[in-house]
Amino acid sequence: MPFLALAKKGRTRLALPDGKLEGIAAVHTFGDYLIFHPHLHVLAANGLFTPDGHLHCMLAEDLDPGIELFRRRQKNYWQSGLESYVRVE
Repeated sequence: MPFLALAKKGRTRLALPDGKLEGIAAVHTFGDYLIFHPHLHVLAANGLFTPDGHLHCMLAEDLDPGIELFRRRQKNYWQSGLESYVRVE
């Protein structure tokens, strides 16, 4: 799952092997089968939480590559999952 890639990047960058990425996501579908447009709405912390509850923020320039990585992996995830729903006749 793409969230795991972001958590791994954060743990490495912040040197927090026990750090947790916290957030919430909702799948939003729009359209019908002809114009199917699934996407995510995500609210996530801009860093990792330690087991004692402290937030360690990542710098803004550290977030951009992770966000792009998330987008690519999420797109691949959707495309591979939707292939089973598309019928070719």
